[in-house]
Amino acid sequence: MTEHDPPTPALQRAAPAPLWRAMQAFLELLFSLFGDPSWIAARGVMGRRDKALMRPWLRAGEAFLRRLLLIEAFALAPDMKIAAPKRRAHKSRLRRPITFYPDKPEDWRVSFRLFPTARRRSRAKRRMQRVRRPRIDLPNFLLPPKRAASEFAHLQAPLHRLPRAASLNTPCATATGKTMDRNPVDPWPMAERLEALRRACVDPRACARRLARTLHRDERRAFRVLRREPPHIANLFGAQDFGRCNAIVASRRRGWDARPRADTS
Repeated sequence: MTEHDPPTPALQRAAPAPLWRAMQAFLELLFSLFGDPSWIAARGVMGRRDKALMRPWLRAGEAFLRRLLLIEAFALAPDMKIAAPKRRAHKSRLRRPITFYPDKPEDWRVSFRLFPTARRRSRAKRRMQRVRRPRIDLPNFLLPPKRAASEFAHLQAPLHRLPRAASLNTPCATATGKTMDRNPVDPWPMAERLEALRRACVDPRACARRLARTLHRDERRAFRVLRREPPHIANLFGAQDFGRCNAIVASRRRGWDARPRADTS
C-alpha cells in the first residue's frame, strides 16, 4: 500500500507476507521513480526515452504480481464452484463517450492484465524471416553506371561540423530551455498500467478469483502467467524474491496437478 491509498482492513492472503511486502515496496519505488498515475497522465506528453525506461520496471512488477495472484488462485480454486457459462442474448448498445480526468485515477476504467500478450516481432525480424526472392543477375549494359566516391565528396560533411540538434539521438531544445524528444508519445497507457498494478496490489481478491476460475476451465491459459522473463526483468525486482516466488508457485502447481480429478467417463 502506498501513501496514496486509503487504509484498508488486513486481507487474508495465501502467499507469504514477505513477498507481498516486497511487492508493496516495489510499487512505492515505481511511484518515487516515475510519479503516481495521475501525475503521469497530467503530463500530456511523454518522451520515448522515458517510456522505454519505465516499461521494463512495469513489466517486472506485473510479472511478480501475476505469480502472487497464481498462489492466491491455487488456494481459492479447490473450494470454488464453477457454474456452466450462460448464453446471453446479444443486445445492441449505444456507445457513449466517457471522459476521464488525470486528477481522478479512481474513476479510470482499468483492470490488471492477468495474461500477458505474445511479444510482437520487430519489423526487421519479420523482414528477415520472409521468403527471400531468388537473385537475378542482370547484364552489365542494364545496370546503372558506377561512379567514383570522389564525385560525392562535396555532399559529405564531417561529423564534427554538424549542429548538435541534427543528431537523431539528441533531444530537441524547446523555447523554455528544456529538452524533449522529437516524437513524444501519449502517457495515458503507461499511467493506466501503473494504476491497474496499484489496484491489484491493494486488493487482489477479484483478480485471484478470476484466475482461479480460469484454472478450472483452461489450465493452459492460466499458466500463461508463468511466462519466462529475461534475467534483467527479475533483477529489477530482486532475483532473490523472484526465485522464492517461483519456487512457491512450482510447489503449489505440483499439488494442483496431483489433486484427485472428477471422473468424466
